[in-house]
Amino acid sequence: MDRRQFISSVSALISIPAAGCSSNSSTDSPNSGTTENTEDPEMTTGSSEVSTGIKSQTPAPDANGLIDDTIELPEGENLHADFSVSSPAIIEYDFTVENNIEIDLFVLSLGDFQQYQSGQSFSTIQTVDGSEATGDVEVPRGNYYVVIDHSDRGPISPPGQFEQVSATIDVTISYIN
Repeated sequence: MDRRQFISSVSALISIPAAGCSSNSSTDSPNSGTTENTEDPEMTTGSSEVSTGIKSQTPAPDANGLIDDTIELPEGENLHADFSVSSPAIIEYDFTVENNIEIDLFVLSLGDFQQYQSGQSFSTIQTVDGSEATGDVEVPRGNYYVVIDHSDRGPISPPGQFEQVSATIDVTISYIN
């Protein structure tokens, strides 16, 4: 074999494996000689439209969780959460008390909460009594307390007379502004 034949043979061997490697397509198919177009034009267009559709000049309301838990509230006690809003807000509440024990839920201003804490008479923005309730109340901007009460300070008094009865409460309270 002379030198020219050797170089031609080697060149032919090198170019054969490389023939399937180059393609103008972005995705090669496992089938030789064919390519697949894996780009879905509807999906790309849909994604663009969705992201454009989501943009808004007014922000979506933000939900702010205050309490989301199952709590054990001893008789004579309360649980409270405080928050401030710089614009009108909606307070949402949902609670269920095991064994039909009744409690009070109050929405109070800062001043009324201070009166509540000191044992004085107080006014409420919202009062809910019972062993289960779901609802909401709108409040203007300001400082507020949501109180879950298992004492005798509200309309409902704990059931225990000779023994303390705790209330097990599944409660979710949040506000949207």
